[in-house]
Amino acid sequence: MMKLMDRMANSIGGKLFVPLFLVFVVATGLFYLVARYHTDSMVHKHLQNRAFELAESFAVATEINTSHSNFVRVINSIGAYEDTGTLFLLDDESATIIASSKNRYAKANLNDLHEPPLKASLLSAIAIDHHRFLVQKSDHELNAFVYKFGVVVANERSLRRMTLYIEIDNSSSHVYVNSINRYFFTVLIALLTVIGLISLFFIRNIVLSPIYKLVDSIQQTKKQGKPIVSRHRSRDQLGVLTRVYNELIIDNFNQQQQLKDERERSERALLAKQQFLAMMTHELRTPLNGVIGMSGQLAAIVNEPQQHKYVQVIQLSARQLLAIINDTLDFSKIEANKLELDIQPFDLMETVANVISMFELKLQNTQVQLNFHQPAQAIPILEGDSVRIIQVVINLLANAVKFTEQGTIDVTVGIGSENEEALSFHISVADSGIGLSADQIDSLFNEFTQADSSTTRKYGGTGLGLWICKNLVEKMAGEINVTGELGKGAEFVVHLTLKKSTLSTVTTAVVTEQVHNRTNQKVVKLLLVDDTEINRMVVEAILSEANYQFTIAENGVEAVEQFKLSLSDDAEPFGAILMDCLMPIMDGFEACQQIRQIEQQNAVTSAIPIIALTANSLDETRQQCLAAGMDEFLTKPIEAECLQQMVIKCLGQGSSASALPKLEQS
Repeated sequence: MMKLMDRMANSIGGKLFVPLFLVFVVATGLFYLVARYHTDSMVHKHLQNRAFELAESFAVATEINTSHSNFVRVINSIGAYEDTGTLFLLDDESATIIASSKNRYAKANLNDLHEPPLKASLLSAIAIDHHRFLVQKSDHELNAFVYKFGVVVANERSLRRMTLYIEIDNSSSHVYVNSINRYFFTVLIALLTVIGLISLFFIRNIVLSPIYKLVDSIQQTKKQGKPIVSRHRSRDQLGVLTRVYNELIIDNFNQQQQLKDERERSERALLAKQQFLAMMTHELRTPLNGVIGMSGQLAAIVNEPQQHKYVQVIQLSARQLLAIINDTLDFSKIEANKLELDIQPFDLMETVANVISMFELKLQNTQVQLNFHQPAQAIPILEGDSVRIIQVVINLLANAVKFTEQGTIDVTVGIGSENEEALSFHISVADSGIGLSADQIDSLFNEFTQADSSTTRKYGGTGLGLWICKNLVEKMAGEINVTGELGKGAEFVVHLTLKKSTLSTVTTAVVTEQVHNRTNQKVVKLLLVDDTEINRMVVEAILSEANYQFTIAENGVEAVEQFKLSLSDDAEPFGAILMDCLMPIMDGFEACQQIRQIEQQNAVTSAIPIIALTANSLDETRQQCLAAGMDEFLTKPIEAECLQQMVIKCLGQGSSASALPKLEQS
């Protein structure tokens, strides 16, 4: 019952039922009152007509014979009728009852009657003016109505005035009234029921049915994901509502479809852009790998100063081009919100100190002094992306060096708040260079923005560096601020809060010492897989000082075959595999998967380390390499120290790679 009431209260039909029911009740009551009034009027009319008939009978019977005995006989005769009660003929002058039906109260005086109801009935009797009778309005007592008629008896000697009282019994009229009432009430109930059913029918078909159709179309639209229009075609308000809904749902669907198409076009354009960038960086990094790798080897063997200077120009130009490529790639990652952080334990002071050491070498023989200010308090090992922190510091220092021809550059590491779990710190880079104006500061962190066009012409650059720094710092939940004054230098401050590591120290490998140790050990075979001869030459040149023997494969198929041959009993196994990712016939991903399958089939106890060497530095490529079963990931151009240390690590003779050699591994 409660559920039914709840459903009625929460449905339109239920809400319409309550007022309709009240209207039905009120209408029933009103109809009943009207019917009752009508039947009462009919009863009064019936009784009054009956009184007239009896009075006419009395008048006719006494018109000729006006004797007392005739009055008595006529009164008794009329009083014998079933619907007639007591009749009285009263003398007006003496107030004496001349005759009465059933001889009651004969010759009694009206004032001597001791029956109050009777006396009251006679005194309030109805006077009717009809023919010879004077008539007044009627009252009734109990189940009887008493009508009063004036009687005038005239003869030659006198004029006598009398009053005839006729009591009409309305008991039979009650039966008639009740039957009439039952009839009217039955008809009323039937009529109102029919009206109610017809009303409900019209309400359901005219009001509820369109609403139900509208609700159903909404549910179907939500379920099927396409517009389902309602089929109500009337011209009333519900028809207007339905048409408006149909128009809205179709317009909304069209707009959603347009947005979906635009989003898909944007995603395709973004994917095409990323693929283009990946391809271009791959194609640019491949020759740069040869330029940087071979120039590095050339610098190690050239002793003549002028030639050494030329080699340095080559290396500087190549690294500037590599920085532009990395900035462009980072810009694409940040713009697509696909830049991911690599959280690892690191030593903050050692990381910054390594960067300072790089720039100290660069600033030798210049008029710029580089100062490093360290906090008095020791900083614990932190967890964060040290590569991105180094990238930010290098960018800020590079800008300071670029815009400071003489003077000082101060790098300061300061400690802020600290608790058991995290440490807040800041790294500031302040210079005494050309400085910044207030207008320049407002737009300094926008992409492709520098101080002004003359700055771009004089100092070069893409204008992406500070924008990338800002986004990297914000990615690490920090902030970067800048202050400055034109002609008086500028200061950049990076604020970060990083989680403390559970480690007390982070070991940094010494590459040169490990390489020296390698020369005194037995020869280790390495499988070098790359389809580009220049890349193979760079790798062999970088590892030439160590005691390695190379087996060359130009694609994935050859690599798999060489690995199979190394598993034979009379063959010497490979210590590691250096695998390029993009090659003809079979790429490095599939080759790595097949090699891992071969290891499982042959129950190899120790899996061979596989180092990915790729010109594609996207995070997706890194994840794809690891998913294929590769152990390490290096991007081209290959840093000599990084490659040497990675090989030693994979051979089990070194620790984790130093953070600094990964500066270009973005």
